[in-house]
Formats: sequence, C-alpha cells, structure tokens
Amino acid sequence: MSMMEFEDSEGFHHLISEENMLMTPPRESDSDVLMDIEFSEPYECSTCKNNTAEMRRYLKSVTSESFPQIPHTVELFDQVFIKGHLKQMNRINAFMMMRQWMNVIRSTDYTSYGKSKLEFRQDIVKFLEIIKYIIVSDGADGETCEDLMNEVYGVLLYTDRLSDLDRDISDPEEYESCCFHSRLDIYVGILKILHAVEVKSIDSPESSFQRKCVPQNQYRDPGSSFLSMVQLMVWELVTLAKKMYTLASLQDLPTKSPFPCPCVLEVWKHVKMLVDHAHQRSRGEELFYVLLFDIIKRLLQEPDPLDEEMDSDVFECPPGVLFGEDNAEFCLWILVHISKMATAHNTQQNFGQKVVEIISTVLKSCLSKESITEAQLRFLVSMCHDLPTDTRAGILILLWEFFYKKMNSSFSLNTKSIESVRRLCKSAGQQLELCCRISNGESKVDDNSYIRFLCILCQTLQEKGSLSSEWKQMKGRIFSKFHVRRMQELTDTGLHNFFCLFLSLAITADTEDIILRMCKFSDAVLGSEVSSVRVCLQRGLFAAVLLYIQRNISVESLSEKLVSIFNMASIDLGQDELRRYNHWTVVCAYIEHVAEVFERSIDVELSQHLFIGEGFGKLMDTCKTSEVSGLVITLQEILSKFRDIIKRGFVMTAGNSAMYSAVMSNIASPLRTLCCSQTAPEPCADLLAALCLVSMECKTEDFVSIFNFSTSDSVNKSIASRFLSQVLSVEGFVQRLSEHCPSYDVTLIQAWVASSILVPQTPLRLRDFLRVPAVSEMFTNSGLDPPEDGQIIHFIQAIKKTYDKTTGWKERICLRDKVMQYFVDIHKHIAPVVQALQPADILQNVYTVLGYLVKHCAPVLFVQSKPDCPLPNILTALVVPHFMFNADKPPKSAFLNTVGAYLHQFVIGLSKLEYRRATYVNRKLGDIVSIYLPKLWSSSMGPSRQHPLVLSLKSTFIKNPSDTDVAFRHFMLELVCEKFLQFDYQAYNPHQQYAIKYLVEVVKHTTDPKVIESDCRIILYPILKVELLMFSQQSELLLLSVMESVCLSQRDSDISNICTILSKFIADHKKGHLEALFNLLQKLPPRCGPYISQISSQLQHCLIENESFRGVGRDNTVRSKYYNLMKHFNVGS
Repeated sequence: MSMMEFEDSEGFHHLISEENMLMTPPRESDSDVLMDIEFSEPYECSTCKNNTAEMRRYLKSVTSESFPQIPHTVELFDQVFIKGHLKQMNRINAFMMMRQWMNVIRSTDYTSYGKSKLEFRQDIVKFLEIIKYIIVSDGADGETCEDLMNEVYGVLLYTDRLSDLDRDISDPEEYESCCFHSRLDIYVGILKILHAVEVKSIDSPESSFQRKCVPQNQYRDPGSSFLSMVQLMVWELVTLAKKMYTLASLQDLPTKSPFPCPCVLEVWKHVKMLVDHAHQRSRGEELFYVLLFDIIKRLLQEPDPLDEEMDSDVFECPPGVLFGEDNAEFCLWILVHISKMATAHNTQQNFGQKVVEIISTVLKSCLSKESITEAQLRFLVSMCHDLPTDTRAGILILLWEFFYKKMNSSFSLNTKSIESVRRLCKSAGQQLELCCRISNGESKVDDNSYIRFLCILCQTLQEKGSLSSEWKQMKGRIFSKFHVRRMQELTDTGLHNFFCLFLSLAITADTEDIILRMCKFSDAVLGSEVSSVRVCLQRGLFAAVLLYIQRNISVESLSEKLVSIFNMASIDLGQDELRRYNHWTVVCAYIEHVAEVFERSIDVELSQHLFIGEGFGKLMDTCKTSEVSGLVITLQEILSKFRDIIKRGFVMTAGNSAMYSAVMSNIASPLRTLCCSQTAPEPCADLLAALCLVSMECKTEDFVSIFNFSTSDSVNKSIASRFLSQVLSVEGFVQRLSEHCPSYDVTLIQAWVASSILVPQTPLRLRDFLRVPAVSEMFTNSGLDPPEDGQIIHFIQAIKKTYDKTTGWKERICLRDKVMQYFVDIHKHIAPVVQALQPADILQNVYTVLGYLVKHCAPVLFVQSKPDCPLPNILTALVVPHFMFNADKPPKSAFLNTVGAYLHQFVIGLSKLEYRRATYVNRKLGDIVSIYLPKLWSSSMGPSRQHPLVLSLKSTFIKNPSDTDVAFRHFMLELVCEKFLQFDYQAYNPHQQYAIKYLVEVVKHTTDPKVIESDCRIILYPILKVELLMFSQQSELLLLSVMESVCLSQRDSDISNICTILSKFIADHKKGHLEALFNLLQKLPPRCGPYISQISSQLQHCLIENESFRGVGRDNTVRSKYYNLMKHFNVGS
C-alpha cells in the first residue's frame, strides 16, 4: 500500500458510515466498572518531562502486569468507538481516521476544523495508547496483535521522517514545530506498541513489520520488529543531530546541543528506557549502547557505493545525508552528549568501558587526519573535557601521544599572524599563573588545544588522585618521552609547552619529584646558542622557582642552573660583539625574572641570595649607558624589597645576612665605579640610595662609607643630587648620620650647594634639608618661613637675613666662619664648566646661583685677612679669570654673553663691601670696569640690552636713593673716568666713547636731579674736557643733560661747587683753547646764566691775559666769542 492511497480523502470518507461505526454511544449499564487510563500527552517542549513520568508508570505496570482497563466506549477522532469493535470491525476505520488527522496536522490551514492542532495530536496519541493497552491486555489474541501491527506499519509508512527538519522548531506556534512534534508523537507511540508486542508475544511468529524491516537473509530473533524500530529511531535521531551539527561552527559546537528541543532529549531517554526494559533479562542496559555504537562505527566507515544493488523489500534505515563526508568529529560530539545523558541518569557504570572504546576509535579517526586544524583540535579536546572522569582517564594516553608529537607547534588558529608569538608567556609569573589555572582545570575560550588538553590531564589527575594507577601510568609515559635528542629538537615554543606540562603537573601533585625531572630534562638544552630557547629555558625554570617559593621550598638547586646561564651570558656580552643583542636578551630576561622572584617573596630564607651573583658586577662594567639603566632599576627594586623584609622582621636572620653579603660583594664596588662616570644614568643614584638604606639597617660602617662616597667630589653631581633627594626624606636617616658623622651637616650643605649649582634641574628641595639642624636653625634665626617648594636661593636669603640681624661682631664672625665652610670649595666644582663653557644649561645655572649668592651674601663670603675665603675664588673663576687679561687672545663670545647677563649681580655684591678700604675689592672693581665696559658694548650686547654696569647702579635711579648706593655710584663713576676719560699728554683713550655712553645711560635713567648734581664733582670736569678736546654728539648731549639737571637741582641753593669746577676747567685750558673754551661754554643750557655770570670776571681776565701773552694787541675774534657768550647768557647787559 503506497502513501498516496491514504492521501485520497474521497476513498477514505466512504468507509465512515452508520454500518461501520456507532454514531451514538450506548448507555452504559450500572454494572460497568470503568478504570481511568492516564493517557500520554503530546510532546511539548514545556511539558515533555511529564511524558517521561508516564513512561515510567507504564513500564512499572508492565513489570507488575497490572494494566488499566480500557473503557467500554472511547471517544476518538470526534467519534465514539466501542472497545470490542476497535479490535475487529472498526479497526480499519479508526486507522483511516488517524491518517486523516495526520493530514490535518500537516495542512497549513486548519481553522475550518474548529480544533487546535494540539487537540488533533492528542487524539492520535490517545489512539496509539489505546492500541498499546489493547495489545498488553489479556483481551487481545495473537491474530489481533498481528492485524494491529499491519495497520501500525501502514501508519509508519504514512508518517514523514523525523530528520526532515529544515528550520528552527523552538517556537511551538510555528507550523514546522507542530509537524515535527507530531512525528515524535507517532514514532514514540509506535515504538511503545512494538514494545507491547515484544512483551506480550515474545514467541509469536514474525510480523509483517519484521518482514519489511529486516532483510530476508538476516537471522530473525523474536524481538526484531521492536529492535528494528529502535534502530530506525536512533538513525533518525542521529540524522537530526547531524543537521544541528552542520548548522554550527566548530567554535560553537561544544556549547551546542544535538537535541533541537527538550522533547528530542526526552525521546532519546524514552527509547533507551524501552530497550532496557524489553531486554533487561538478557543483555540488560547495554543493548541500547550496543545499537548506538554500531551506528557510530558505521558512520566512521567509508560509505557504500551508490550503484550497489538493493533489495526493494528492505527498509533502508540510515538516511543518505549522514554519509558523504568525514563524520569523526560529529560522532565524538554526539557521543559526549549521550554520555552526559547517561551520567545524569546514573547509568555510567554500564557505559564506561564501551564508551572508552568507541571514543578511542573516534579520536583515532579524528587525530589520524593528515591535515587536522587547530580549530578541530580545540573542538575535540573541549568535547573530551565534558566526558565523565573514568572516560577521560581512558583516552588521556591517546591524546598525549598526539600532542607529544606536536610539542613544537604554536597551536594557533592562524600560524601566519602574530598570535602564535603572543601565546608565549611574557614572564615566569605569567607562566606560573597559567599553569595554576591549568592545574585547576579552568579553561578559557581563547586557550589553544594544548592548554585545554593539559586542563583535562590535571583535572583527571585531581579526581583520580596522585596514588592512582592511571596517574602512575601517565607519569611514566610522559617521563619516557623526553630523552636528550627530543629535548634538543624543541624550539622555544616547544620548550614553553614542555614547561607548561611539567609545571602544571607539579602544581597538581608530586611537586619536587616532577620539578627534579623537569630540571634533569632541561639540562639537555643548557648549552643552546639560540637566544629564544635560552630565554624560554630561564622563564620555565624561574616559574619553578616561584612555585618553590609559593610552596616554601628552598630554591638552591634551581638557582645553580640559572646563575650559570646568567654568568655565561654576562661574560659573552663583553666579548662577543657580533652576537651582543642575543646575549643582552638573555641577560634582560634573567634580570626581570630575578626581580619577580623577590617581588613574590615574603622573606629571603629560601636561598634567594644566590641569584645576586657576580654576573651583576660584570654587567655594570660591560654594559653601555643605554643598557645599564634597566639593570640598576631592577637592582634598586630588589634592594627596596630586601629592606622592607628586614624592617618587617626586626631581626637579622641568616637569610638576611647572606643576602646582604651577596649585595655588598657583587654590587657595591662596581656601582661606585659607575657613579663616578660622567655618563652614569640617574637610576644609579636610586640604587646607591637603596644600598645606603639597606646598609643603615645592617652595618653602620658600610652606611657611613657609602654616605661619604656619595658626597665626595669624585661622584657625578647628578648622581649625588638624586641620591640625597632619596635618602634625606627617609625617617631616621639624618638621626643616624648625626650619631656616626660629626660634621655631617656641613657635608650635606656643601653637597646641596654643589648639586644646586651644577645640576640645573636638581631634585633637591629645601624641604629635604629642613631635617638638618644647621638649615632649620638658619631659617629660625632669619625669621623667614621656609617655602613649600624652596630651593637653594631661599637658603641664601635666610643667610643674608640672619647676617643682617646679627649685631654683635663676635656673632657675626662665627656666622661668617660657618657659612664660609658651605662655599669654600665651590670654585673647584665650577672650574671645569667655566673652562669648557659647556654644557650651556649648567654654565647658565652656575652664574645664576653664584651671582645671586654674591649679590646677597658677599659680606659673609669675604674677609680681607683670609686669602682662601670663597669670594675671591668665585670672582676669579667667573668674572675676572686670568685669560681676560690676555690682550692677544680675545675671550669667547659665549663667555661674554653669559657674564654680561649676570655681571651686575656680582658688582652689586661687591658694593656691599668696603670697596674703598679693601684693596682686593677696589682692584677687582677696577678690573671689571676696565674689561667689561668696552668689551660688552663692543662685541656682545644688542642695542636693546642694558649694560650690566649700568644695571649695577639701578638702586640710584630712583627718587631719594640711599647714601650707600649713591656712594657706590660715585665710586663707579670715578673708576670710569679714571680708566677711560684721562688724557695723558693730550692723548685720548680709544674706549672713551664707551665711557661717555655709560655716563649717558646712567644720567638718562636717573630720576633724582640731586643725584646728578652730586655726580658733577666727578664727571663734569671729564665731560667738559672731552667736549673741548674730542667733540662728539654724545658728549654734548651728556653735558646738556647734566647741566639741565644741575640747574633744576640748584635752583635755590648754592652754586659755588659747580662754579668751582668750571673755574678750574677754565684755568686749566685757557692757554691755546680760549676760543674753543668760549664756544664750549656757549653750548651750556640757557639756564646756566648764573654760573656764567659767576665766572664772567675770570673769563674776562683770561681774555686780557691771552691778548697780553700774544703781544699783538686786541684779538677781535676771541673778543667776539666772548661777547657772544655774554650776550647768550644775558650777562653784563
């Protein structure tokens, strides 16, 4: 009978008539006893577990043979059937109506029937349940069962395959979902019926279903109908899983279920329950798995040829979609999920050995591929991770044999990208953390297949225990693989994988035994010349060191290997220039790992001092400047950690003593040499400070020695400056110095001064030195508040204030002697810089600080009776060096520019001394004027820049300046006139123009006419002489400016002083220059009439005397000049 016959609705409806069916149910008699039957519900995702509960009740009733009674009348397919007729008369009609109901469910439009599809499905399920109970009850004979089976076979042929699923069925309202769940109802219903036949008539002749489903040449057992149906359903369910498998990527498959919906999972359970129940007396629960494994094995085989002849009477169970491609990964996937189902139902004891065998077969098939990808490997290992413990333990050896051959692989998804490099751990700590995570069985999404395998290995070991036979067998297999030749074949990636394996196992169990084996195996690559291998070797061994520290085990055995590698690389670094980069890579790796060891150590009692070997000293000697910074930074971090350990312990233990000895023996001496270099990097100061602080906690003699060294002249001032900034802020440091260094305060201030002068960006601040009593006392006596971010200039201000407030001569002498100690050797530090005139920033800083010092503290720095006082040395070094007196060799412009910017500060400082009485000061001011007045204006100064000698008189440019400032102004004017405006034998100085310019600038900036009037006794005569003998426009302007100021100042005062100067000038120059003299006086401002009137008689006498001296009578020319002069000033009119 073909399926098309049942689709003919016209051929179906004529069978439903009054003769064939009782349309109205007969009235039941009172004697009828009706027992309720709990019919199964259709499969729905939300309630499918109820079907499992009903299945258990059914199987229990079968076992106890207490079946419920079928009601006399049954309502099915909107009709009422009599129980007896269902067995005989109405059987065909009922099955025909069932097919009609199936057609309705398949249709897309069912609204005209007035029922939901779920109600149609309920009728079908109910009908199949009734057939099942008819078969298992005593009221059905063998012939009836045979007839019913023929009808059931027709229903099966009429039903679509379960595997005909094209879309998602998660939505219960979807048409596809309804059709699929209807097929589940029918397949499971038929399977229950066949199970009933199996149970009821185990010895009955084979049915037509058997004849259709089993080939004629196959041995038929009494249960072949049921088993054939089971096999059919398993094939369908496997095919359904295959479709789910093809819809997902390998990355998503481990979390993807082969069951499209919960109902499918329940169907798997129902099939297994029925098989187990039907054959529990013979093969027990193994039969279901035997059938499943047979299907898996067939999937793994090569597909049959398509042209093979087939018996047309054989129902082919395996759908063709399952074949045609490699099914190994799919088989493993479904097996894992079936094993989960078995584990959830406590059947793993019957599943273990079989599943190990079949999974081993599947894994061999997967791993034997010629080109297995990393994505496939990750999928396979992830699936193995989900297996039960016993199953996992059975396949570990198979996985190990595969991964052992791939040790050099990076196990990256894209081997051409940087991902393979990124997978290697950067540090020993990172590798140990990775191995700890592996040991805990914690796998991440981005872990490669090898890491996932190690997770499985360690997790299984933990679950089985380190004393189990599986672990001993596995450990033996692992150890046997790593012989010398194999170790030498490992690349850096392979070595990384090697260490991950052993470290993970060591964390899990037998720590020392496994690490000992790991070190023994790694000896084979100690002599490798490949830098990446040596770095990886160090990383792995240091990870073992960190593990030992974590487990409180001595690291002495491991340190010997690592230190030997480091010492060898340190020696090669200085000898093998061609491979210097490779050796430096190894050295850097060691340094970083040692720092990590101390960072993770809570003490140094586990022989950590052995890592501070002699190689560090060699490195400091051979490293380049750019390389040594990283080394000293790491050592500084180690010493800081060591000092914290000492302070925390409050006692010098044996480990601390050993560590301190290693540091002083291998680091202190080369560090001192390095700090004396002018190219020493600044981190050397941090390391020296850390060493000093450690010695402060350990050994006083070393502490004092390091301090004295750091403040000595041989140490680079940048290093000394940074060193002091580090140690002075440490609590107790100054107190310890005061106990063991008597003159520590002078030493500290001297170092502060030198660093502030020679290090422009010095980190030293005033707050660092306020702990020093001498500094804090100076601020207290000065009455100044130390600023928050004060520098050396604020200390200089405090010195000045304190000196000014000190009135007693004895106290002043004591203060001066104390301050001189701070600056007594400063000229030694600055001499090289001034001589070389570079670096420019340091040179400028020298003049800035010392100029400020001389300006404010010159009285404290100079004593006439002490030739070795600081001021003369400072002036000789910075202002008037010996080469400035060499006329044959002009000074460099860089020197003149620098001096010109700060010269006024030095001059102002000298103005505060007794410059008239102190011969040295007088001479130096004269040298400064004679040298710099012409040089700075002639070669180095721009037109807009004021001369420093002009700036030095800035305090006199204001109204009512102090007498002290005016006195120094007069002294400077005297020096200028003396040096440049003296005419010997009527010869003029070639630099007199600069003197005139200087006087012009000074007068121009002076705002108080009285000051200019006071200047006249010094400058008026020289100005008149220059104007008389060497006329220039500047001198004329100067003369007019001076006399204008004098006229304003002496408006109501005595003018005799000016007249005296004019009279003396006339008397000195009347001979030979009388006419020119009259012309000069006529240039004076009109306001000068009183002065001309006062000296008019002298002028008249000079005129007569001149004519008498000539002896030729009246000189009309000169007389006309005289008359014009008198007329110009309105004198004698």
